Amino acid sequence: MDEDFLEVKTTAGAGCFLYQPSVVLPIAWSCRPPAAGSDSLECDILKLDYEDVANIADDYLPTFPIPDGVEPDPGDSDAISDALFASYATNIYIVMDSEFICGEDIECDLFEDEIDRNQLESGGNRGWLNLIASSSGTGWMLDLIYGTTTMNARVHTWYSGINGNRPPVYNALSTRLDEIVWIPVFNWVCDDLENGEPTEACMYGAHSDPNVGVPLPDGMEDSVVTGNPATPVYHVVAFAPFFPSCVHYAPGSGGGGGGHCPGFTLAMSINPDIKKSFWKSVNYFEGYFVDPETLPPSEDIAQGGADMGHYTISLTR
Repeated sequence: MDEDFLEVKTTAGAGCFLYQPSVVLPIAWSCRPPAAGSDSLECDILKLDYEDVANIADDYLPTFPIPDGVEPDPGDSDAISDALFASYATNIYIVMDSEFICGEDIECDLFEDEIDRNQLESGGNRGWLNLIASSSGTGWMLDLIYGTTTMNARVHTWYSGINGNRPPVYNALSTRLDEIVWIPVFNWVCDDLENGEPTEACMYGAHSDPNVGVPLPDGMEDSVVTGNPATPVYHVVAFAPFFPSCVHYAPGSGGGGGGHCPGFTLAMSINPDIKKSFWKSVNYFEGYFVDPETLPPSEDIAQGGADMGHYTISLTR
């Protein structure tokens, strides 16, 4: 990266700076090296070009991304979601708040093809980060998603894990459709803390492990955003652009159930033995990673905000 942090200006107009990180979702994605035996130096994550998303969104929206302060129109969002899925179904990522274990309780690989990866990921109390550390409550998560608070999205920072199985959080995610958001990517988890700080062994692993270590730039030091000292901390090395395409929040969670989501509909059909009552009660969202090298330029942040070319990215399990 050209700079060691990205200032997240949650009050800035998304319509003015096409990929300014006005919203960082408090979600943790893991960065791992390519599978053993692979000759590829590229991420095995399937990314769309920004133009792929924009071409479809432009068919339904007067402006993409939608301007700050404009709520997504459910009809437009559903149409964009369906159109993206029709063209790029295998690229989709679906996150739900269930404790089901992929490969044991539920089938998460939705396509029988040469790419062995899960499109569906579960584990509502894993894979979320306390980015503000002011509390472990739901309120700050909502403020961050709604864009009413501000943070510095700095790489080489350790953030505490947090329970993300909260229906209001998924309800809030419905306001982030039809735009680009950013997701923290980590390369190391440390559950061996000393006074809330990662140990020397964790520091060494995060920076020097031969498989996933990301060296510190000259003159830079790690930061620690202190949260709950009883929870593991995650070493964030990048912020990845992501296009949320559809959100479903269980009825009674402050919304009305959210939109219909084509990826999740496919997951239901592939898992016919799971009761319909489960599918109706679970919270989930889905969307697509966007190749950071294809994002339009911005004067407000460093170019190449997520350089992950030598790593594999997947949701933490």
